[in-house]
Amino acid sequence: IRCPEGLSGKVMEVNLKGGDPISPKEVVAVVMKMPGFEDVDIVSEYEGKILSVAVSVGAKIKPGDVVLKLRVCTHPVQFHGLCTDCGINVVNAKKKQSLTQKNTALAQPEQVFRKLSTPILTISARKAMEE
Repeated sequence: IRCPEGLSGKVMEVNLKGGDPISPKEVVAVVMKMPGFEDVDIVSEYEGKILSVAVSVGAKIKPGDVVLKLRVCTHPVQFHGLCTDCGINVVNAKKKQSLTQKNTALAQPEQVFRKLSTPILTISARKAMEE
């Protein structure tokens, strides 16, 4: 995730750290453009796991600067509604997706095992075909 065009200033808050899960619309950092003006949120467009954070509180930031690096997750294997790769609650993410009608990068899992009509383990067709 990079600092967006038209935004430069001082980093006032960093809300996440390496290893944290991240979801769309989550505030990554807060930047003060100029004293006396409203602070601006840098917001994630992605879902996945943070690999590293490249900025710290007090740092100067300009358009195009890397704020954090992440691994985008398509949730290929899920257990009890949690992605086994990134740990995100996929059930809640899907509910949010249907409520907002937004298109996210969720895998369309094939149900492998069911108990009482509730999927316990789901796996994407692509992941199932891997050796």
